[in-house]
Amino acid sequence: MPKSRGRRKATSSKPVRHSPLPPRRSDLLLRDARRLTGLADPLMAETWASGWLGGAWLTAELGEREAEHRLCMEVTGRASTTPSPHGLAAIAALARVAPATDITMLAETIEVDLRP
Repeated sequence: MPKSRGRRKATSSKPVRHSPLPPRRSDLLLRDARRLTGLADPLMAETWASGWLGGAWLTAELGEREAEHRLCMEVTGRASTTPSPHGLAAIAALARVAPATDITMLAETIEVDLRP
């Protein structure tokens, strides 16, 4: 067999595709929070927030001790950088059922977002 004279090997013409990263839990929560803006019953908002906080525990890695806190921090950060009515509704709903250590942070975020 003759030796190659500098020609490249044939390669696939299709580009390599990388799978996109899955959305963060806080992004999913804020998308779902659009349902909260039409609710008049605070109990429904509490049930919604409780479900998301419970979901944080379900998806947490083994040994995670602050899954709820991490979710509250992520949502607060996202809602603060891109304020919206549904983001504010999500923060208010979380503040009703969040761990005691996060209630102050959530309440302060609501106060900042409500300032003119």
